[in-house]
Amino acid sequence: MRIRFENVRLPLAHFSLKIDFDIEAHSIGIHGKSGAGKTSFLELIAGVRRATTGTIQLDDRVLQNNGAFVPPRHRAIGYVPQDLAIFPHLNVRRNISYGNTRPDKKSSVSRDQVIETLELGKLLDRRVHDLSGGEKQRVALARAILSGPAVILLDEPFAALDPQMRETGLRLVRTLRTQFAIPFVCVSHAYEDLTSSCEVLIEFSQGQVVGIRKNAGIARNAGIAGIAEPNFGVRRIVESYDKS
Repeated sequence: MRIRFENVRLPLAHFSLKIDFDIEAHSIGIHGKSGAGKTSFLELIAGVRRATTGTIQLDDRVLQNNGAFVPPRHRAIGYVPQDLAIFPHLNVRRNISYGNTRPDKKSSVSRDQVIETLELGKLLDRRVHDLSGGEKQRVALARAILSGPAVILLDEPFAALDPQMRETGLRLVRTLRTQFAIPFVCVSHAYEDLTSSCEVLIEFSQGQVVGIRKNAGIARNAGIAGIAEPNFGVRRIVESYDKS
């Protein structure tokens, strides 16, 4: 997965998002305090927000530049927002099937494989209001996987989970890489969650990237030579930061 932001600007309530980088990695973690611009960054990739200037590119597709804007439904992106956005009037089976209805989806992952891996078999006929927080998270993740995305965006996926369920959630996020080979970008204010699952870690502050570092252990374990030395791009970048 390659994500390129060039001269991207987006005015927000208290500051402007200003992003310039070019990174290639299979899993990217976005860290920063509340209000740092992390969710807005994901929304720019998803197409929920439109930057006032700049170019946004995912792999070889330009999603936005000064003359074009690809609508969200045509971006082939799975987005799991903080509130999960699962449909309360549908049961689990119909919620996850919704992700399988996009006409242009391209995926080698089967519905049965997703249900088995995320342990949803016994939940298929349940209504959403009967699910725990961790179960809802699994449903939202399944729906995103079955949409056949080029990348999955995860916004604070562990924030509402207790410590035991948090570890389960981390394991499920890691399955995106180990079981389904789907690239992902994960936002969290908990740095330790990102170090256990992401190959490249990006620090946000006041709408700007203030640090990028390679998570050598995860990159090595991924076993992909191209990921061991991620492309940190050609524009202004603080090459590393130390959170230890």
